[in-house]
Amino acid sequence: MCRLRYVLNKAADCELLDESPMRRLKFLRENNARLRRLDTKKKFSLLVLGLELADCLYARENRLAAAAEQKVLPWFLRGNLFHALARI
Repeated sequence: MCRLRYVLNKAADCELLDESPMRRLKFLRENNARLRRLDTKKKFSLLVLGLELADCLYARENRLAAAAEQKVLPWFLRGNLFHALARI
């Protein structure tokens, strides 16, 4: 139906037809929603991924807190790059 409407509208635009008979036609809405179900293996892998991410963030927080207490430069500010940028 959609393609027929397109062709008839194009024919009307090119003046092959006076008016497209489908111009006044309204289409019904489609329900494109999908319900996904996860099997046990996928649920477990998502849980493990979430735990690994939480562990990573916790370790990062601890490293930053320790560096703030010791007033240590972060890794990306150490070395030659930091000294080169400091001279500019």
